[in-house]
Amino acid sequence: EQHLGRLAEAEACYQRALSIFREFGNRYVEATILAHLGDGRYAGGNLQQALEAWKQALVILDELDHSDGNEIRGKLRSLARIAAT
Repeated sequence: EQHLGRLAEAEACYQRALSIFREFGNRYVEATILAHLGDGRYAGGNLQQALEAWKQALVILDELDHSDGNEIRGKLRSLARIAAT
């Protein structure tokens, strides 16, 4: 849905997926979904909501000591630069 530009539909799908993976306790997939959720929110111009999703993803990735956290840190730095202008 997100790649087709249907951001509201993508958001709903991500929210459903988050519920499922949180229930099963799959933290890595939860972080991945949060990262994609942040990407969709960013694409839709919802910068504060993107920030929150990315921060949540980063907390999980840091807890897992996973290198995907570096990509999220880059997104957060980019967002901070945008906010500073």
